[in-house]
Amino acid sequence: MTLATNALAVWLLFAATAVPGATETLYACDAQPPPGPSWAQVHQGSDMRLYQRDTAGGVPEAAVRVRWQAEPRALYQLIWEYEHFAGVIPDVGVSDVLERNGRHVWVYQRLDYPAPVQDRHYVLESTDRLSEPEDGHYRVEWRLSQRYELPGDADAMPPAAFSGCWDIRPAPGGLDAVYRITLDPGELVPHWLTRHAMRGYLIELMTALHRQLESGKAR
Repeated sequence: MTLATNALAVWLLFAATAVPGATETLYACDAQPPPGPSWAQVHQGSDMRLYQRDTAGGVPEAAVRVRWQAEPRALYQLIWEYEHFAGVIPDVGVSDVLERNGRHVWVYQRLDYPAPVQDRHYVLESTDRLSEPEDGHYRVEWRLSQRYELPGDADAMPPAAFSGCWDIRPAPGGLDAVYRITLDPGELVPHWLTRHAMRGYLIELMTALHRQLESGKAR
């Protein structure tokens, strides 16, 4: 059980305050010039910046830009080898590859949350079809899929919306990457609460990935 999931359980019971931030334009991983929409910066670290889309009432969106001293391919391997997610990605209790077909993969995942938050499970379709390995450019996109039925499980429910992408490029001394996610967990969880919880989780996720890269555990 992680700090982020503990916090999410608390947030479902108590109100949380918003984090202020400056507004700037962010090139999302699925948008090249002209610039994308306006994003608010909600967190900044030594090697990462976290943004959330400055919209009211829409499905929560977030983006993270990281600059790490690591090979682009090493990060790509971490995020593309879904068989190993349960040992790498926070809160992922199950990650089973159902099918690989060319540059597409279908994977069943279950996210384990502490009470009172109900676990989430889903099938994703993911692709790296737009990657250009010869240039050190890797792109992974995913979305919910109905290609396979979810297992009957009264303790888990599917999210209402979940999609995202990674765009990883070489940079001086390492890599420059953007991670983008759109998420609506459903179950009447208000969007403001989802936005708040996403901040803590994404910081935790990037920390976990960076730690794997630094330790040389990337496959």
